[in-house]
Amino acid sequence: MQNTQHFISAKTAEKPAVSGEKATEMAELDLHAVLLNAEGGGYVAMCPETHIGSQGETVEEAVANLREANELYLEARPGECPQGETVGVAVIKPLTISVDENAFGMDCKLPALSGKEIGRVLESLGYAFDRKSGNHMIYQRLCESKYDRYYHTAIVPDAKKVYPGALYWVLKGGGPTKNEFLAKTKPGYVAPLPFPPAEPQPADAEDHGPYSEPSGKMKEIQVNAVLMNGVEGCYVPFNPETGSCSSGDTIEEALAMVRECTEFSIECSPEECPRGETVGVGIIKPMKVAVDASILADE
Repeated sequence: MQNTQHFISAKTAEKPAVSGEKATEMAELDLHAVLLNAEGGGYVAMCPETHIGSQGETVEEAVANLREANELYLEARPGECPQGETVGVAVIKPLTISVDENAFGMDCKLPALSGKEIGRVLESLGYAFDRKSGNHMIYQRLCESKYDRYYHTAIVPDAKKVYPGALYWVLKGGGPTKNEFLAKTKPGYVAPLPFPPAEPQPADAEDHGPYSEPSGKMKEIQVNAVLMNGVEGCYVPFNPETGSCSSGDTIEEALAMVRECTEFSIECSPEECPRGETVGVGIIKPMKVAVDASILADE
């Protein structure tokens, strides 16, 4: 992969002022759009730099919707704006992972719902509708922990049918957990337990049981690996089906690391196992996203 500098366009524009507010200077940020074939047609689109997703019937529509979703998300959550952690042009490669066959028997597949139906589920989970902009709806939920108080921001495609693969990235990109969502949409749903570790553990290792019952048989499935250049000369590999990521000094090491990380993620959280929501080898496209120039001032 070519190791070029992270590009922020010198060309800026001014965002129109609203209600007498001062116009905002905008900058163009170069990101990537990963496009996967949705089950039954169309495309699921997601951005590996922000973990935001959307969808479209064509490649062009999917990229345009993903651009809009990213701009809306970064407007609401400027602290999540990429600041040059990866550089240059990304590539995508097929990746084979091994998972326990019993993971496929679990009823963990996300449903195909309309955007408005997804919104109602989010509202039942404490999210509030913020606004509609273009082809997306924005929902916010205030979250508090011992150390932080922040908003989750869910960007939902306003479509009659949101592909399960796109819904996965609505949840991953700032929404509730997959188990929270399934508990609201599948009566009697019980979150699966992790599988026991595939590798022998040290005698003093903490036991995280109880576990799901393993089949003893492993199944190979095909997914994708997106490879990006890290700023320190390494590779940052990312699996767009599960959100797993890692790093490696060479392409071969990076692929081996993200394979291991993805398998471990599914071992610990079987609901994350891909179940045909997307099919085939994905494609990757460059994507320009307009962001408030001030959030890049400290880069």
